[in-house]
Amino acid sequence: MPISNQITALRKLSAQVSVAVAGTAVRGPDLPAVEGIRVSFPNIAGNAGQTGYVGNDGVTAPNGDVDATNGFAMAPGDPPILVPISNANLLWFDGSAACTFSLMVA
Repeated sequence: MPISNQITALRKLSAQVSVAVAGTAVRGPDLPAVEGIRVSFPNIAGNAGQTGYVGNDGVTAPNGDVDATNGFAMAPGDPPILVPISNANLLWFDGSAACTFSLMVA
């Protein structure tokens, strides 16, 4: 059987989320998942010395999104976390300064 017949659908498996300004949370991209989304806060120059926050629509943040009061804190190089959700667009991302997160479908 030709390989073209074996591939039924190609879909995006990874993405990056960049936070431009601390305190201004960014919603995750449309990235459908089966088992969840692996979120990492890579040890790259732009993340050095920063703290990243990931979570869902929190009730304690003034604008309703994630921040230091309700997000899961990540330091650069921390092991990835698996968030058991159906799409990355259900998550919000913020940081103590401008930073970048990496996402991978699980």
